[in-house]
Amino acid sequence: MVIAFGASSARALLVSTQPAWSGWVRADMPTEVAIRVVGDRGGLLTLTLTDRSISYTHQTNLEPNVEFVWRVHLSPPSEEPLQLRAQLDEEPGIEQEITFRRHLAPSPLVAVVADQPIPLDGVQATTIHVAGDSLPFHGSSFAAMDLILIHRDSLKGLARQQLFALQQHAVQCGRIVIVGFPPAAMARFADFAGCGGRFLVAAETVANLDTRVASLLEAPVPQLPSPGSLHALLDTNGMARQIPPLVVFFTIYLCVLLIAVRSQRAPVYFISASTAATLIGLVAWTMSPEYIDRVTWTEMENRAGVARFSSILRVVGNGDRVTIDIPVNAGPLQALQPMNLMFVSGHNGDGAANVSFDTRLFSQHEFVASGVTTMPVPLIVEHSGDVPRITNTGTGKSPPALLAWNGLKYSVPPLTPDEEWRPSSEHEPWGTSRAEQLFRQRAMHDTTALLLEYPSSSQSQADATRSYLMVRP
Repeated sequence: MVIAFGASSARALLVSTQPAWSGWVRADMPTEVAIRVVGDRGGLLTLTLTDRSISYTHQTNLEPNVEFVWRVHLSPPSEEPLQLRAQLDEEPGIEQEITFRRHLAPSPLVAVVADQPIPLDGVQATTIHVAGDSLPFHGSSFAAMDLILIHRDSLKGLARQQLFALQQHAVQCGRIVIVGFPPAAMARFADFAGCGGRFLVAAETVANLDTRVASLLEAPVPQLPSPGSLHALLDTNGMARQIPPLVVFFTIYLCVLLIAVRSQRAPVYFISASTAATLIGLVAWTMSPEYIDRVTWTEMENRAGVARFSSILRVVGNGDRVTIDIPVNAGPLQALQPMNLMFVSGHNGDGAANVSFDTRLFSQHEFVASGVTTMPVPLIVEHSGDVPRITNTGTGKSPPALLAWNGLKYSVPPLTPDEEWRPSSEHEPWGTSRAEQLFRQRAMHDTTALLLEYPSSSQSQADATRSYLMVRP
């Protein structure tokens, strides 16, 4: 925790920071920091957190003697300390550093959240004991831990947002062990768990707890598609949309050049005409908007209502500054290439609302994000006898879908509400589209699975949006 006071006692600012997990981080996992500010007078408070080329900014009207809390959702932090600056109006700012404890060992990282020690002597892992108030408020920040063991008393003391974040982690198939809860009391919590609740364990006592934890750590957690797999689904024609301004430029330039040569005027005219053509071409370039392509892959179980997703976004620049909105239910947007980013948080101070960055003409910038979303499932797949049964549980006509059953492919036609469909004995050959090949790969270990594709959304900020939903029984 870092505490800082302003230079003038009459206008003092008290700033304290609390990293999640008592400062423990993983090199490739997001985290968060709670920044608390109290002042004896009000004013415009500007908070800036900098991590190398990435900055996070938030402004708010600070009330006198009222604590303001800004929870910053961070991309995986660098090895260097983060730089925090707090400034009230035009007063001199307060600058501090925030450091983390990085877990580099190959052993799993287990967090124990309990008021009393819980022995895990038989577990081959790095175990840290943390207080309940250091648990994150964002679901993706829980991914820094390979397993979370929490006692019922500590669970009751969590804030509502922390409980919701823990549920999001359960949707992401995170390993969670809750001690002191009878299995029957876990039913409501288990309804939100992904992967069929296989990684959510209730233990009434600590007896044989180390054995159960060790067994849970050995079970591999199914991962969503990697950035490389999602990259293959991006629009390959995105760059082509930036070509027309280039054609305009060279057409005008060549026309002016031919006119200048045929007219045989003075060199001054030739130079000025060429310069004018260049300026016209540059105007045509800058008037071309940036091109944004987004692909989202979502997976869920039948009737769960809550799903986990992973998305990739590519921006083809036009030389201007680009601002991208970040969904509230998504984790921090992570750039796949090193670049300067500026995150600006929303009015509630609970996380980043958008990210801005500069582009060059035809430059490509790619980002990935993952999170949890609630959505109705238009189709469910169930085993009925020897063949699966597909049912439209929605209120409208379902989109076409693909069924993977025992490694074979079947096309599911659009179904009306409550209509059922079963595959025939004749299957179809697998196609060569990248989405279909990814579905085939991910359904390889499933007896039955469905894939639905949704078209572009008019409400999306992207020029091209494709969303895929994979449903398992």
